[in-house]
Amino acid sequence: MTDKPITTILQDESHIEKPPSKDLRYKALNFVKTLDNKQSTTHLPDTLLNLITEIIKPLFSTSHHKNLTSTGRKNRVNDPLPASINRFQSQILFDSDDSNRPLWKNGWTSSLLLYILTSYNKITDDVSRKKTLEAHFHLLVPAVLHQIDDVEISYKCSGCQCLKILCDNLRDVQSEMLRRSGLTDVFVDALRNDFSLLPTLTPEAESLMLFRELYPAYRSLVRARFLHVEVATARSTRDTSSKPTVNSNAKQDGQHTEAEEDLRLAYLTALLRHQTLHSLHHLSTGSGTGSTISIPLSTFLISQLAWIFTDMGIASVIHLQTVLPLLRNVLMDPFGTAAPDMLLASVRSLQVIVSVTWPRIREKWWREVLRGCVGCWVNVADEEGDINTKDQELVKALVEVKHELKVLACLLEDIVGEAFISAKQELVKEEGMLEQLFDGDIGRPPEMKSKTKPNTPAATQKSMIEEL
Repeated sequence: MTDKPITTILQDESHIEKPPSKDLRYKALNFVKTLDNKQSTTHLPDTLLNLITEIIKPLFSTSHHKNLTSTGRKNRVNDPLPASINRFQSQILFDSDDSNRPLWKNGWTSSLLLYILTSYNKITDDVSRKKTLEAHFHLLVPAVLHQIDDVEISYKCSGCQCLKILCDNLRDVQSEMLRRSGLTDVFVDALRNDFSLLPTLTPEAESLMLFRELYPAYRSLVRARFLHVEVATARSTRDTSSKPTVNSNAKQDGQHTEAEEDLRLAYLTALLRHQTLHSLHHLSTGSGTGSTISIPLSTFLISQLAWIFTDMGIASVIHLQTVLPLLRNVLMDPFGTAAPDMLLASVRSLQVIVSVTWPRIREKWWREVLRGCVGCWVNVADEEGDINTKDQELVKALVEVKHELKVLACLLEDIVGEAFISAKQELVKEEGMLEQLFDGDIGRPPEMKSKTKPNTPAATQKSMIEEL
């Protein structure tokens, strides 16, 4: 989306729009100017409501979403048409002829909607902010959903941005609107269809642009829906079978049940299994997952594993048998050094996964992680001996990969203990170049000291979890 001020966008006369859209644009500009001229935020809720009801709502009045009623609430009546037919039927009719394009596709509606959603942060009083958000919620939902469901990638991205901001606002004020309205499934259904937009049917650049907005939107949606879940971690419970816990207020209010905990994990499990891992296998070439038809997309998807495991907590151990071999294959790929960013994403995700699931790693999986770590180190060391020193970007990238591998090795040693120490001693005897991998020195290389990192495995583990 553009970084231009909303007033500049609304004043732009170059928009290709119908007369009704132009009239609404002028009206919106007057509302925004009035709002900007006022020093106090007292009138902000009323002005935002005017923008929604008098500008946004008319722009979307000709578009009907199958999962919503006319008031923006969940439609409890089943639609006779399959979802795929219903969703895109109107798109084909609208977009086949520019004269039939929806009124909201005018070049400025998306920017205005983002302006409205970000303006709620200007309401300083938390009680007033929560009251305003909940009063406007159902009026905002149709506009957000229509953008997510649109066939054009740019509008899908805008819809995901809007959903993320809306959910972040709800979470900030601890609003239960998503739980009370039952609209979480409607949003999840809309987002789910966009995860399938992958090469070769969708251009790589468009897929990457969409996924960078899609994954944060999904995470914010789940977080806003389950406000009172505290993710169980092995660090605090020492129990690999524990589930997410509920804070005392939620228990007293009766707002949370075991079914809620299971539902939250179900949303994250579906994202991991049916979207992220499915996409990685779709992009892989041949039977392995180390090679891919899209390095940027695979790199992005691998990086998302870190927050998914973090949000799932210790319950994510059931996915180790699928994820660890995948990441090990990426790290051990002999041609992996041609894509250092993907190696970095894999190692950093492994660091987080090991930190989150350490009891099961210690019991069963540490050798699998060590195999990937050692294989990648050897490949990088061999590549460093062959590359042209003039390729400074690649040299720096490989140095960064080696640093992260050393951090991972230190984490494993802290978790596993004596068995790991014995294993590394045997490995160093067989291959001398591995001595540097296990020397325990994880201070930042001189050229990277601007990127602050903790210098101990324990501090590294803590920082990785907190960042996510």
